[in-house]
Amino acid sequence: MFNWWRRWRANRGRSIFTFWDGSQKRVVDPLTVWRALRADKNFDPERDLEGIRQDDEESLMVTLAAVRGAFSVRSFENGGLTEAETLALLAAFVSYIGEVKKNISPPPTSLPPTESGPSPGETESITKPNSDSTSTSTESSCVSPAPC
Repeated sequence: MFNWWRRWRANRGRSIFTFWDGSQKRVVDPLTVWRALRADKNFDPERDLEGIRQDDEESLMVTLAAVRGAFSVRSFENGGLTEAETLALLAAFVSYIGEVKKNISPPPTSLPPTESGPSPGETESITKPNSDSTSTSTESSCVSPAPC
């Protein structure tokens, strides 16, 4: 009964993309999907997404095939997503990737080198008193008979 709760808690800190495939909720590694989209020889995101905006049927078909292949989803006729749902899946994925990129902290950068102290051969003192009022004595300055 509480398996979904355990899975949710186990996956909540992980970068996993969750989506509906037409029959069930699924999770995928976003980098696997990203590589699959980039590896599709027919799909050029800039060209095809602009083609979809211009009502180009070929761009639509190429994009649908690329998204279905990358996410392993079926067409609506085969129990999967409608064309609009497939395009919405791509839009949700692109939005998700944008959020992940925005929330990743940059790698720590190395600090510039600091000035080094005097080399062992130098005789210059590292600490110098600034005024005559600086005490370097180790004697107690307490003069009362009570403990200081």
